[in-house]
Amino acid sequence: MFKSGVKIFLAFFVLPILWLFSTQLKWVQKWEDYSLYLRYCLRGNLDENKLAQKTGKEPLKIFYLTLDDSALKSVGKEPIPMSHYAKVMYGIQKYSTAKVIATDVFFGEKQYSPLIDLGKVRVDEQLCAYYFSALNRGLVGGWFNCNGKPDLPFLLNEHPLPLIKEGFYDFDQIKAPILPNKNIVGDKMEICLLNPSISTNHDIRTRWLPLYARTQQGIYYALSLEALHLALNPSCVLEIYGDDNAMELYKGEHAVLLVNKDVTVFKQIPLVHRQLLEINWFSSWKNTPDKQLRLDVALKHFEVLESNTTAAEKRDALSFFKQFDNGVVFVSNTFEDSPKIKTEIDDTAVPMITAHANALKTMYWECYIQHLPIFYRFLIIFVLNFFVASLTLYSEIFGKYARKFFYIIVAYFLLAFYLFGTHSCTSHIALPIVEPLGALLTFWGLGTVYQLIVERQQRLRLKRV
Repeated sequence: MFKSGVKIFLAFFVLPILWLFSTQLKWVQKWEDYSLYLRYCLRGNLDENKLAQKTGKEPLKIFYLTLDDSALKSVGKEPIPMSHYAKVMYGIQKYSTAKVIATDVFFGEKQYSPLIDLGKVRVDEQLCAYYFSALNRGLVGGWFNCNGKPDLPFLLNEHPLPLIKEGFYDFDQIKAPILPNKNIVGDKMEICLLNPSISTNHDIRTRWLPLYARTQQGIYYALSLEALHLALNPSCVLEIYGDDNAMELYKGEHAVLLVNKDVTVFKQIPLVHRQLLEINWFSSWKNTPDKQLRLDVALKHFEVLESNTTAAEKRDALSFFKQFDNGVVFVSNTFEDSPKIKTEIDDTAVPMITAHANALKTMYWECYIQHLPIFYRFLIIFVLNFFVASLTLYSEIFGKYARKFFYIIVAYFLLAFYLFGTHSCTSHIALPIVEPLGALLTFWGLGTVYQLIVERQQRLRLKRV
């Protein structure tokens, strides 16, 4: 009787609990991430027109203005004049009604070769400062250059990303990110957080984006969050619930709020680990519905409008900039040597700016990925494990239901794929895959070994008799 009780306890409770907490293991996380990648592949791109019909919102007009390899040839080899980006951003503001002009190009201090004419560099910086000083809808950013724990000594001279989940609680000691050169961007530009991921491992697919970082110099909000702020309601104020106190909740969760002047909440953005947003990848880089344009073309049109040319040429140039009206423009580098990331929906590495663009869409459409609480995850593992355990341990009773049990298990995994944006474009429920499957396979394997041992013991007893 005692052995039977132990057997039941191990089969029905211990294994599910062990697999429930197995998500702390890196290899389990890796396979769970891969299952999420498969779900994105099955779902495909999200149709924003369907979202607009269902929610009543207007689709966002997003533009990528990029310096790719072909554009790089026309502007010359590196170092690329920083004023090219500033001119284009200024031109978009001057000749269109774009809501936001954001860039993930980092305007920091640079070390130049002795062969570079530093006089030209200084002139270029002055041009940048001139154009940036006139921007009131532009966003540039700073950069945390590594990850780690707050007590690691090698980080003393670095700027680690201050993730609360890693123990960065002492905000008075947290250094600001590496900031843009004030000689280039001036003092008026809004400085955002550029880090597109919480991991510095480029082989890991980007899932989580830090929406803010509180430092000794104040709070830096993510480029995507500030872009949403300007695009929706610039008069709002950003407020964080849960940054300095884990018990500080808004309607039961940690969140970033966009608050109106009359103290009403305009928008609520849920946070994971008090700081992070899980990006819902709307489209791959190759198949994005957002318009991709070349930065060198925009630069030529800007120079036409700023010079004495024919009226026809000016009309063409003005028409180019007018397409940005009421849009969100992301200015970025996409040439071969520019920084890249892996995403959940792309086969190859893509430009980093896509993380902020998809995070912006996630927050705008409120298509947040939903993970089940720990109790429901345990319940799923327990129920599925119960079927397999019953079939294995009590095959003489449940053997005739084997096919039905199998159908139930297959139905669960099909349901996991179906609930991730397939049945509804606004709902993305991420049911656990690896935990239940691991529990099932583990028990099936152990149960098979157990049955073999029991049968061997029975044969030995028969031989002795």
